[in-house]
Amino acid sequence: RSVNIRSVVYCTAMREGNQQDFDKLFNKYKTETVATEETLILNSLGCVKDKTLVSKYFDIIMSEDIRRQDKSSALSGLYTENNENVEEVFDLVEKNLEKLANS
Repeated sequence: RSVNIRSVVYCTAMREGNQQDFDKLFNKYKTETVATEETLILNSLGCVKDKTLVSKYFDIIMSEDIRRQDKSSALSGLYTENNENVEEVFDLVEKNLEKLANS
């Protein structure tokens, strides 16, 4: 039950938050040791709606900061957690198609 509450809190924080809020949650992801919490945080980071943060999270997904096995779910979270991001995410995917194919 508390996982559901954290999910809502994290997602709302990302939707309404700024760069500092994003960085704080991402740093929590990097130090997290519980797999379910890592997944929850990755999905919640996808709730961002600020275009700069959408691009930043996309770049993070493409980097070594996200494990290869988590990349596809993190990327899908970026457009499923906030429908406003769909066009932005597809633009980023189109621009980075070769990089995506190799990651």
